[in-house]
Amino acid sequence: MQRSKRMEPVLDQSQREEASAREALAQAQQALSEATQQFKDLEAYEQDYMSQMRDHSQSIRAASTYHSYHTFLTKLATAIRQQVALVELREKQHAKSLLDWQESKSRLSNLESFVERLKAEEAAAADKKLQQQLDEMSLQRFIARQRKIGRD
Repeated sequence: MQRSKRMEPVLDQSQREEASAREALAQAQQALSEATQQFKDLEAYEQDYMSQMRDHSQSIRAASTYHSYHTFLTKLATAIRQQVALVELREKQHAKSLLDWQESKSRLSNLESFVERLKAEEAAAADKKLQQQLDEMSLQRFIARQRKIGRD
């Protein structure tokens, strides 16, 4: 069996690994995008809420109302910090997924090049063998003609 044929299962496995890594990268990118968008939404909500609070600060008379605003802003700030941490985590996961995909893509590319080189070598060897066989047949015909000429 030719070496290039024996390498097909290895090549198939490498292609599956690259596809899996590519899918993991896409999922990591999606998770990062979602976390980033949620962070942006929280920040915008905080800005809107603070703006409303400033606009209504003159009309706030009760300390309990002011305390409620302040408590809500504190909780919102905590949620934003948690979201920042999640975005950072998603960025790290994305970076790892990207690296994993690049490595699997590189392995696949190297393996494909190797298999192509094997196929080229096998084709060259087959061509050389065919040429030798043709040369041998040509030589045998030449010898047969020379013998026939020598008998005549």
